[in-house]
Amino acid sequence: MAKPGETTKISVFGRGLPGSSPAILEGGAGSLEQVTVDASLGDPAKGTLSRVSRRLMAPRDSSIDAGDISASLLSSALQPIAALAAVGPVVIETSPNDTSSQPQAIQIPCDVAGRFHPKGDRDWYSFTAKAGEEFRFEVISQRLGLPTDASLTIESVGVDDKGQPVVKEIAFSDDIAADFAGVGVDRPTTDPAISFKAPVDGNYRVLIRDLTSDSRTLPEHAYILEIRRPAPDFRLLVMLALRDKADANKAAIWTPSLPIGGSLALDVLVLRRDGFAGEISLEVEGLPAGVTASTVSIESKSNRGSLVLSAPEGGRADVDHHSSHRSFEIRHYRACSIRSFRNLDMEC
Repeated sequence: MAKPGETTKISVFGRGLPGSSPAILEGGAGSLEQVTVDASLGDPAKGTLSRVSRRLMAPRDSSIDAGDISASLLSSALQPIAALAAVGPVVIETSPNDTSSQPQAIQIPCDVAGRFHPKGDRDWYSFTAKAGEEFRFEVISQRLGLPTDASLTIESVGVDDKGQPVVKEIAFSDDIAADFAGVGVDRPTTDPAISFKAPVDGNYRVLIRDLTSDSRTLPEHAYILEIRRPAPDFRLLVMLALRDKADANKAAIWTPSLPIGGSLALDVLVLRRDGFAGEISLEVEGLPAGVTASTVSIESKSNRGSLVLSAPEGGRADVDHHSSHRSFEIRHYRACSIRSFRNLDMEC
């Protein structure tokens, strides 16, 4: 994790790394090596994110604020390494925290960086909260491309009239529900999330575990436990998927093409966050000369709209034929630049 535009130190694990030393991981690291390097997330000048994915991304993958990190050691990597943009102070998981009697104390809000390792790992964290305080607990692991299936449990910890400990489960979550309806888009995630409101002033603890770690686990099975105050917001996703007319269960990825005298409709999906229910207005800036775009208004109860690009007859689209794509910006409550259609690289 890192703050966009800031330089931070990261640990790189692998083999044959220049200047490395044997890795130290709970449960053993085998022959892995470890080295610490300076890295930056996103564009240092603008403090923005950019991401190039070389795997097919589901809509839920785009609901996280992740971007490619840059470091001299990573320049030869086969594919860009993505990191999550930190929302609050970053806390590193520290052992022992594998039992409810030895939870790791944290101050919320924060972002906890940990891993589901070794086999059978359970991670406990304790915190305090005042009655009525609201927090969003959200795990990000499977959406980083990892084969994990996390779960979250929040418990209150107190004492009864006789001074005996009383533990009560307040909330449990396994998978976040899907955002969209329709086989072409509907893709739930195995990452869990809980919207928590403290019932009383007191002590609480949270358990995070990978439901598959009893049978298999690897050191790279990492997670981020994001604990933040609710902040209603949204993300936009432009889908370049064309539904198969013969089979509604199939869709093809395509490269958009706008002929002179024609039009092109792009499906814009809204990932609403923390109860955001406002209307969203979109307009496009930076299009080639001769190309126009419709103004889009997405109602509060809707999570999708259609953006139509047009090139009128007799017009001339001014496009750089030496470039593989044309960048433009969709403006809403803040600028969001779709820098490459082919890679679905979205920068907010």
